Amino acid sequence: MLTKIIILFSIYAFAGWIIEVIYCKIVGKKKLKNRGFMHLPILPIYGFGALIGIYLLSSFKDNIILLFLSAALLLSLLEYVASFLLEIIFNLKLWDYKHKKINLHGRVCLENTILFGILALVVVYFINPLLLTLINNIGPTTLNIIALILLIIIAIDLYKTFKSKNKRIKIKT
Repeated sequence: MLTKIIILFSIYAFAGWIIEVIYCKIVGKKKLKNRGFMHLPILPIYGFGALIGIYLLSSFKDNIILLFLSAALLLSLLEYVASFLLEIIFNLKLWDYKHKKINLHGRVCLENTILFGILALVVVYFINPLLLTLINNIGPTTLNIIALILLIIIAIDLYKTFKSKNKRIKIKT
């Protein structure tokens, strides 16, 4: 079970990075750049968000409205908390929605809340069943090796990220 969680987290964190880069290029008309906090092309918030959708909200799978609303609210809460922690711990503000009409302290906005709900539906109903089918066709030893490699790579990158951001850390008292 832990092996699948590590693999799914890694896949969704990478997919989230791709989504962000493309979205910002198309909507923001900005040049392509790493949208992440870490050095690797991953956004952990998407990995955690997908895992929340898969493991906490899948029980609402029979009620599409409840799944959408629960995902939209819970994932917006995740985005708010992540924004708050990044700002407090690292003095980083990676996104700001103050320019959006409906926002909460610039940390979350209605537009993204709706997108989170839609994305959760796509993940729960389509993407995750497909990924699980693919993962379940891989032998357990191979899965364990893949998960271990991913875990080591992410841990090293996390260490390097914290080390490089250490100069910017300002803990507010």
